[in-house]
Amino acid sequence: MRMKHIAIGVACLLSMAACKSEAGYKITARIAGVEDGVAVVLRNGMEKVDSTVVKDGIFCFEGQTAEPFQAEISIEKRDGQWGGKAFDLFVENSDIRVDGDWKDLSELQIAGSQSEDLYKTFEKQIDPLYEKRNELQAKMWGVYTGYLYEGGFSEKCIAPGIEVEKESEALEERIVECRLDFIKVHPDSPVALKVFADVLSDKYSEEQIREWMKLLSPALKSLKGYQALESRIAERYKLGKGKPYVDFKVVDMNGKEGMFSDYVKPGQYNMLEVWASWCGHCRVEIPHLKMVQEKYGDRFNIIAVSWDKEDAEWRKAMEEDQPGYLQLRAVKDGKGNDVGTAYGLHGIPFSLVIDGEGKIVQKEARAAALDLLLETLCGE
Repeated sequence: MRMKHIAIGVACLLSMAACKSEAGYKITARIAGVEDGVAVVLRNGMEKVDSTVVKDGIFCFEGQTAEPFQAEISIEKRDGQWGGKAFDLFVENSDIRVDGDWKDLSELQIAGSQSEDLYKTFEKQIDPLYEKRNELQAKMWGVYTGYLYEGGFSEKCIAPGIEVEKESEALEERIVECRLDFIKVHPDSPVALKVFADVLSDKYSEEQIREWMKLLSPALKSLKGYQALESRIAERYKLGKGKPYVDFKVVDMNGKEGMFSDYVKPGQYNMLEVWASWCGHCRVEIPHLKMVQEKYGDRFNIIAVSWDKEDAEWRKAMEEDQPGYLQLRAVKDGKGNDVGTAYGLHGIPFSLVIDGEGKIVQKEARAAALDLLLETLCGE
């Protein structure tokens, strides 16, 4: 038995030795529970860098990189099991060792990458804030449980919901401050790019994000990671806070076709609420929006736009729910575009609050977030 263990150990050492090269990075990973022959892929963003298979319980990647980058390593579908798994790590020109278990890739031990060590140190510092955020999310769920499961929304949900939302927003500000503090200390580290990417939020304008970007060292601008961040910001903030809303074609209850802009009231706040008859998450919010309409209707104009393809289904849902605020249905224009095209929608519900000048105030303001926003905008 002892000789067998020695033989296995020698085989593993030989497999690891096969991963070594004279220069560049060397990633050697042993993930317990992954069978030989399973495919593994190394990616840098959307770019496939390399691929290999597990052999003798180990998989290896080797190469050279002009700059450290955060890679994704995906372990492909295993025989008899659905789907694969993936994990991230910072790759740089060094010997990198990964050890762990397929059952829980979040507990991987990664050694040999200074960039990875720096990021893990930061994660440990910020983890308590994320734990607190999870607690607040659970608290909010408790506030709205009656709303979701006990016969509809009631006014008693509003005040406690707003208080939890205020706590949540203050916590998010602390998280952003923590990330910006890290960047101030490590402005020239590629890790700062990853830390900064998680600052991006619809709460902030592109101008604010660009101002914060000045904290990053100019030396990072030549890195692919910086360029990818630039592209992500440009794409995300096409319809960001402070930008004009995008118009699209609609039809009203009488079958009259027009544009969404025909129903936007200048000089007051408006909300685009995209929903559909088949969307349960959309329809459960209707009692809340009815209450919002009753309270703020003279200053806040709700424009609900259905994404239903069938007119009959749209009308049936309205008959059942009796929303009591403006209802339209999105239709395609001559080029085949509709509200989904205008806002790049991949799912609903989707909401957008617009100010009196037609500029975006906030995306996805719903439930307590909407109540707090209205309290702020309307001074109540």
